[in-house]
Amino acid sequence: MKTFSPRFRKALPVLLITAALALSLSAWGLWKYRFFRLEAPRKPLCINELSVSSLATQVGGSTIYEDYIELYNPNNNTISLDGLYLSDTSDYTLAPLPDVTIGPGAHLCIYAAGQDGSVPEGQLSVPFSLSENETVSLTRLEENTAGTASAVLLDTVYIPDSMKIGAVYARTEDGGEIFAQMRPSPGTANQEAALVLEDPTFSQPSDFYEDAVSLQINSSSGTTVHYTLDGSDPTTDSPLYSGSLTLMDPSSHSDRYASRTDITEEDSGYLPPDSPVDKAVVLRAVAFDAAGNSSNITTATYFIDFDQKDGYENAAVLSLVTDPDNLFSSETGIYVRGALYDDAMEAGLIYNGLPWTYLTEYTNYYLEGAEAERPVYIQFFDASREETLAQDCGIRIRGNESRHFPQKSFSLYARSRYGSSSFSPVFFDTGISYPNLILNSGRQLKKIFFFSLVEDRDTAIQQYTPCQVFLNGEYWGMYYLMEKYSSEYLAGHYDVAPDNTLLVKDTRYVENGSPQDIARYKELRTFLAEQNLADPDVYQELLTKMDMQSFIDWMCTNIYIANTDTKPLGGNVLTWQTLTPENDAEGDGRFRWMLYDLDDSLAVGTDLAATPAYAFDSFTGHSAYSELGFLDDDPLPALMKNEDFRRQFVLTFLDMANESFRWEHVKALLENLEEQHAWADTGWMRWNTAPQTGTFEEQTAELHTFFEHRAEYIIPMLAEHFGLQGPLVDITLSSVPDKQGSIKLNTISPDLSETDWTGQYYTDYPVSLQALHAKGYRFVRWEIENGEIVSGDSEHKKIEVQLNADTRITAVFEKK
Repeated sequence: MKTFSPRFRKALPVLLITAALALSLSAWGLWKYRFFRLEAPRKPLCINELSVSSLATQVGGSTIYEDYIELYNPNNNTISLDGLYLSDTSDYTLAPLPDVTIGPGAHLCIYAAGQDGSVPEGQLSVPFSLSENETVSLTRLEENTAGTASAVLLDTVYIPDSMKIGAVYARTEDGGEIFAQMRPSPGTANQEAALVLEDPTFSQPSDFYEDAVSLQINSSSGTTVHYTLDGSDPTTDSPLYSGSLTLMDPSSHSDRYASRTDITEEDSGYLPPDSPVDKAVVLRAVAFDAAGNSSNITTATYFIDFDQKDGYENAAVLSLVTDPDNLFSSETGIYVRGALYDDAMEAGLIYNGLPWTYLTEYTNYYLEGAEAERPVYIQFFDASREETLAQDCGIRIRGNESRHFPQKSFSLYARSRYGSSSFSPVFFDTGISYPNLILNSGRQLKKIFFFSLVEDRDTAIQQYTPCQVFLNGEYWGMYYLMEKYSSEYLAGHYDVAPDNTLLVKDTRYVENGSPQDIARYKELRTFLAEQNLADPDVYQELLTKMDMQSFIDWMCTNIYIANTDTKPLGGNVLTWQTLTPENDAEGDGRFRWMLYDLDDSLAVGTDLAATPAYAFDSFTGHSAYSELGFLDDDPLPALMKNEDFRRQFVLTFLDMANESFRWEHVKALLENLEEQHAWADTGWMRWNTAPQTGTFEEQTAELHTFFEHRAEYIIPMLAEHFGLQGPLVDITLSSVPDKQGSIKLNTISPDLSETDWTGQYYTDYPVSLQALHAKGYRFVRWEIENGEIVSGDSEHKKIEVQLNADTRITAVFEKK
């Protein structure tokens, strides 16, 4: 009997397992072959270049902001795309290609724009986008002898992670085997494109320093480094780094950007600061090699000796860095009047004294859309001076009239082409990663203060963070970094699917969602205009289309604060809905309202010399640039015919007057703003060499006066316009220890944990009350003085009470 060596016997189990695995793979391959097989080795049509985050790349006369795929024909014959497919999933036939041809040695670029990407007319596209750490395949289908189609893999490319900003993943030579991160070269030979080198690094991070900062710039072997200190993009003409740098506080240096006067109209009266503004050091560096390849820009901001400067203690700080031409070039700068304005003035097409509305076509800062977006690098330092965010993004000027103000507001856009499609959730306590943010100038306190008054109501508001902003190292003033309404905002605040939401701006434009879904909002507007809303059945059907409490909260807020530049079915309003119902709360598919653009509150545009803002009748009054007040404009005339609406409106208005806008509540919030005083004063001094706005103290005093007196004027106006006949009486809710329970009055839940609560209501409508017991307690009964229960009884948790005079209501709880 034959024997085997010990060494062979030891290896036998491994050999048997290997053989079994080989047989299994062979059997699988025979079965799998009818669906998929590799192309025989030869030069096929190949995937030559993949753009994961395009930075405005020129392709065939068009500017690409989307991902793209470049195909290359390395053969000597023309190849048709008919029957070929591109895919980024295991479904190799995801995107069939059209019947077009690629000639010998030719390139063809195809947009990978996803479902909603924009594709110029006449350009090819596929319905998916590209991302890091995924595989893109090019296949064709062939019919085999069994009569079934099998997928033949022509080429496949895996996109690695850690792609550099502005780089494509491409073959270093057309049709070659080696891939690298390169500068885009769509439609041209890859061997002519530059490589993307590793970014240089700084030995000292962005931070706040008490003294001068010494640092080194490190880069890859064989490279040289050029740097700038003015925010401009470094080139080979910039200073050459040759050793350590010592950075000093530059605040005493002359201003480069704050000294400009072309940031508003010639006759605006604006004067730049009369002494140098505070400054940080902005260091930017790029590595170059002998072949002309370069890295991306490394940027850092150094705040030196800021402990010795006023206006920054405990303040969040935001640094904006961009090449100066992006903002201040006469041709391309979005912050300045620009060459077109100068040419039009010289030609007599425009002249000093024209209103801003006549200049929008002649000024750079009124550019809108993609052509008005510029790249910017942002760094955010929280109140403890910790850098919590640093990333590239896009920046645009925002607003309408405010675009011609010297201190302009901005919109910030996170996009994959800048490196990230969202901002990390570090600015607010929402936990939301926003795709866009608003950076509102700090010139008006009221535009953000009102949000804090109604944050518990059923109308959406925007959270905000005050911060001191530096532009290319120069102090640019106090700003409010704010949430921007978006599908991500809705998903984060209301727990709905972002792709299941429709966001409509000014009742005419789809802000987020599919443009064709504007028809859904038009349907609501048609219903409001054509149906008899006095009919109870029709009104009940309307309540399935819109959240009436959200609408009324939005109306009451704007009326109370005397906002003269918004209409419920007009401008400066946002509405939203879920496309298909998800739940019985905000995701029920009904339209809801969002507070937006409150700049013209406090009766702007009216004769304030004759009637102070707090006495303005904003139910029917209106500004000089508007024809109708709220109650006279659609859809209020139709809604006012319905008694259920009138009751809900009156009770909600009084709820908000007694709670949201209660003077003691407003006064406490105004006192909390005192922390911003030093920050705002520093910002005011930056922009008001020739005063353009009121000081922080003047603005808080204006709000103080308005809210201290508003109720005594606006509540009688409510009675007049709604035909209320009963007296205005007090309702007092007795205090309830919070460990026992609480009381809900109509739409509010007053704090009864320590003291009684008193509000004023007209007797025309009964009020609703609900007792809410705490854990371990139960509700026993209601005790009511000078009021009559008209729905329910004293032992029901939910009741309605008719007020006959000043009324006291007590909810009695006891331990279980």
